[in-house]
Amino acid sequence: MKKSIIALTVSVLFLAACMPGCGGSTRQPAKPPPPLKPDIEFARDTFLRLVKGDPAVEDMIDWETLKVFNSDPGSTYSYMPGESARAAFRKSFIQGFSQPFRNSGELPGWLTTEGRWRIESKELSKTTVVADYPAGKVLVLTISLKDGWQKLSSITGR
Repeated sequence: MKKSIIALTVSVLFLAACMPGCGGSTRQPAKPPPPLKPDIEFARDTFLRLVKGDPAVEDMIDWETLKVFNSDPGSTYSYMPGESARAAFRKSFIQGFSQPFRNSGELPGWLTTEGRWRIESKELSKTTVVADYPAGKVLVLTISLKDGWQKLSSITGR
C-alpha cells in the first residue's frame, strides 16, 4: 500500500513538472498580459530597449522562436537545460546585442525618428514592422501575439 501511494505521489509530481507553467521549462510571466500597444510603438520600444541593453526587454521577446538576421538564437534557447541556463542566455544575448551601440556612445538618429517606422503587413497573430535606415536599407521586425502578449520574434534586414 505504501509503495502505491509513493508511486502515485511521484507520478503526480512528475506530470505537474512537465506541464507548461508548472515548473517545466517554459517561462511564463506570472502576471496577466498588459494592454496591447500599437504595433509600431511596441516594435520601436522593444528594439530601442534591446539596443540600450535594458533588462526589461527580456519579457518583450519570444525567446523560443527568436531569429536575428542570419542566426537562430531561439533554437539554441529551446534546447537549454533549466531556467538558470536560460536566464544567463537571455542576459548575455541582451548585453551582446547592445554592445556595439553602447560602444559607439549614442543611438543613431534613425532609431528614434517616427516617420521611418511603418507596418508592412498584419495578420491575426503577427505583424511585420519595418524601419528605414541610411543607405536605403530596411530593418524588419516581426511582432507576434502569444498568449495575449506582444513579443518580438524576429529581427532581419534587407
